[in-house]
Amino acid sequence: MAAAIFGLVGVVIGAALNAGLTLWLDSRRQKTSARVAVRLVREEVKLLGGLANASLSAGVYGPEADELDLVANQWHEHKVVLAHALNDDEWRIVGEFYLAVDRVLIGLKMNTPPRPTAGDALLSSDRAIYEDMRKAAVDGWKTLDDYLVRAARRS
Repeated sequence: MAAAIFGLVGVVIGAALNAGLTLWLDSRRQKTSARVAVRLVREEVKLLGGLANASLSAGVYGPEADELDLVANQWHEHKVVLAHALNDDEWRIVGEFYLAVDRVLIGLKMNTPPRPTAGDALLSSDRAIYEDMRKAAVDGWKTLDDYLVRAARRS
């Protein structure tokens, strides 16, 4: 009888240890996925914000005018992971940047005929949406960078 009780206690302890280890590993996996997603999206925000800045500085449309399908890929790929990782304010700030990107892309598509291409003079009507995108990029990049700093401290 004592052997059966010790066997049962061993099974319960083993199950508890296994469950605890599984939860810990899953938590680590989620944190790693979130950190990777934030890094990739942060770099995309930096790149797209740089495009807006360059267009505004030079007064011409950049490569985004020709390659409308090449922007915001990291955002779309990692949006679900970010939705779990970012708090409400962080999500709003990063989301506002991508709304600004969408406004730029919609504006480019609506400038027809002819649609502007890279190197064309930036229309005064588009300056404001490029400026919004540039400002939102600064806020988005800083928000994602702050997230990474906090994540590094926690691990």
